[in-house]
Amino acid sequence: MLESSDHSLSQLLISRPDRVLKLVFSFGLLMVLGCQQKETPQPEPPDLNTSQEKRSQVQRAENSQTPQKVMVLEHPNFVFDAIFSPDGKRVVTNCFGETVYVWDTATGQQTGKPIDVKKVDCLLFGADSNTLIVGNKDGKLWTFDLVTDQKKGELLKDPGPVTSAALSSDGQRMIISGIGSTQVWDLKTGQPISQKFSHLGPGTAVAFSPDGKSIAVGGLLKKAFLWDISPDELPEKSFDHKGNVTSVTFSPDGKLLLTTGDILNVSDSAAKEKDSTVHLWDVETGKSLGDAFQHQDSILDLAFSPDGKSVITGSADQTAIIWDFATRRPVAGPLKHEGFVSDVAFSPDGKFVLTVCFDQTVRIWEVATLSLSEEAAKYDPEKLKQDLK
Repeated sequence: MLESSDHSLSQLLISRPDRVLKLVFSFGLLMVLGCQQKETPQPEPPDLNTSQEKRSQVQRAENSQTPQKVMVLEHPNFVFDAIFSPDGKRVVTNCFGETVYVWDTATGQQTGKPIDVKKVDCLLFGADSNTLIVGNKDGKLWTFDLVTDQKKGELLKDPGPVTSAALSSDGQRMIISGIGSTQVWDLKTGQPISQKFSHLGPGTAVAFSPDGKSIAVGGLLKKAFLWDISPDELPEKSFDHKGNVTSVTFSPDGKLLLTTGDILNVSDSAAKEKDSTVHLWDVETGKSLGDAFQHQDSILDLAFSPDGKSVITGSADQTAIIWDFATRRPVAGPLKHEGFVSDVAFSPDGKFVLTVCFDQTVRIWEVATLSLSEEAAKYDPEKLKQDLK
């Protein structure tokens, strides 16, 4: 068990801050209940005249082995999403669903003009590292040329409100999840190629299986779903959770579905109910294969390394940890933050990881400089199995 930090009931009420804030804010219903982190100032409107030097900084924190290298990208408001470009040269961030920033990963400086799009809820790269796809809850999917800073047009006509989206590995199809349903679209024809898969509430996490034949969807109502795209295949599989589903990810071989969850209702939060592990499911049978990668609080996101050998998790316990997938043991971290760690990702070459924190920053860490704490080195996956029995 790794060191945890306390947080207030108001934070527990919004236990997945990036997703919940996006969902509520973009429908005009948000009344922020003091949910910012302690000692975090109230966010101010973006100042586009702020110097680049003030908006990013490189830190080197000494540890027991080697200087730890981390680049900090500061934002004027909460960051909802961050992604690497396919070539790893850019990071794109969604700041409070209103402004999209593009950053040079070598220098930590902003490049080009910020993209102002309201109610942004998903960021994806298209066919190359110069084409950015931005989706929002008004049912718009735009493409932007990051070289010319120009909007190229709409990717699809009338896909409906977009709460989450994902591209297939060949870049030809897209999962679009909205309020109450999810559908797969062909990007060449601009037409849906699957039925509408129904679910209660918004789909906030989606993923294609590696072979592109199945999709996974998670949302706020205690279930994740697995559907085969072909209508002739088997019916849906559903996977129960304690609370909302914060992420869904397939293992590289497609045999496992990994999900994470969080507690959203007040009674469970007050009772200190937690969902602090990654859940493993057999894709073929739909059966649970147990839990792994334990934190002290809810896990809000996870991602595989490009070679499939490592997993990074981000948690409400204000840490991120890199794990060996085969042994289920930590290999680096915990990487400490000053707020919830709501999104994580590996760079395409696996040499860097990014973490999105509720303190209005995105951090880019150089993996080779990260060490494992003495406490984390004592983590025993077998003990976790016994504790969960």
